[in-house]
Amino acid sequence: PVAFITVKLPDGSLVHLDVDLKTRIEEFRSILAPKCGIKRHRQRLVFAGRLLQDGRTLEAYGVDRNSTIHLLHGQQGGGDGPSGVDISQMPPQLGALQRHVLQNPDILQQMLESPAMQSLLNDHDFMRSLLKMDPRLSK
Repeated sequence: PVAFITVKLPDGSLVHLDVDLKTRIEEFRSILAPKCGIKRHRQRLVFAGRLLQDGRTLEAYGVDRNSTIHLLHGQQGGGDGPSGVDISQMPPQLGALQRHVLQNPDILQQMLESPAMQSLLNDHDFMRSLLKMDPRLSK
């Protein structure tokens, strides 16, 4: 099934694609690369709070018609994990989301227990860049 997908880029601009939902994530990265100017191995794709990893299809992640996928620009790495996410590229709207999450302990608990978050917390490069961004976190 072909679906109209929106990809939100790190600068807030949007890319619209018609893509088969059976497309594998690595193929989707290749389709997206010339349209966003970010090489496929540096793309970090997030949908519904989950980091999309190579080897699975868009459909497997629940992507459907009119879905929006968020693209983060990774510093390095192989495109199949959270390593190298450039936090400075995250959209400013995340501040409002952060406040909402921090005010709701159940959401925060679910988020902290998610495999994607556990992977990020265990990623030394990610944590180092997080601490550089806000030195208050190191206290």
